[in-house]
Amino acid sequence: MLFAFTAYEAKLLLDYRLGKAVDAGPVELFMGLHTASPTKSGSYASELVGGGYARQAIFAAMSAASPSTGTSTNVLTIQTAVATIDLGIVTHISLSDHASLTGATNMRYFGELDTAFIFNIGEAFRLVPGQFQIQYS
Repeated sequence: MLFAFTAYEAKLLLDYRLGKAVDAGPVELFMGLHTASPTKSGSYASELVGGGYARQAIFAAMSAASPSTGTSTNVLTIQTAVATIDLGIVTHISLSDHASLTGATNMRYFGELDTAFIFNIGEAFRLVPGQFQIQYS
């Protein structure tokens, strides 16, 4: 899965690198699941809602970036709660700086799953160690 910057994140990084702003970075990143692309605008219109779904914190599950590849990989399982309703076909993941959809949340990255996940009642979405990677390229 390849991740893209949202326009929000691209602006923050470029302003920071050009000395135009200070960005302390998010305290945590939360994985969100979507039934369509959030696009570069960072839209939450397709994020799952209800049925026991909640964004999952990822910092503790991720490795430090490899010095040779620049890739960070999950070393722990990242998993949602079990769905209490059919939630739909998940095609995309987002990474945001807040656990819930509030005025203070900003999507930082988004990417398309290699294989769509049909999120049915009684199932959980799970990324086992080594299955999820983030890399700047």
